Amino acid sequence: MPFRGYSYLFLSASNKTSRTGENQLKKVLFNLYLKVQELARHEEGQDLVEYALLITMVALAAVGGIRHVTSAVNAVFSNISNTLA
Repeated sequence: MPFRGYSYLFLSASNKTSRTGENQLKKVLFNLYLKVQELARHEEGQDLVEYALLITMVALAAVGGIRHVTSAVNAVFSNISNTLA
């Protein structure tokens, strides 16, 4: 078993590399966590999101209402056309 020492060196080097990678990953995840916490503390953007949701709901209601109004107006004009004919 002449390569036993070399394989041990290779394994220890790969463990150091994986530990370095794990440490870097932990740092990145920790920084991401801090950024999310910072964003959660600030409330400036929440008002904008609430207004955007409100406008979206009003627009959807308007589209749904216009479809109903369109069919009602069409029925009224059809009745007027049939009466005049």
